[in-house]
Amino acid sequence: AQRGRAGIVIRLFVGVMEAALKASVGADPGALGPREREKLDALADRVGTDRILAWLERAFEADMHVDRKVQLVLAIEAFVDALSRPPVRG
Repeated sequence: AQRGRAGIVIRLFVGVMEAALKASVGADPGALGPREREKLDALADRVGTDRILAWLERAFEADMHVDRKVQLVLAIEAFVDALSRPPVRG
């Protein structure tokens, strides 16, 4: 049950990040109300396209780990740790 809920949360995160990615490049993120669109645009502006892409990649890895029965606590901990790291400046 926990593994299923973790997968749902990760996929929800992916959906939000995909919409934020679209907003960050000026594309239509889909059917959103004005308030949701405003918050999504603010997120995209604050975080930036590169970081959104990095978070999406990490979310896909976390989802794969959950599906492959990696110890759930470790998979979620690694995912959250990756999200909380400061962006790498090149």
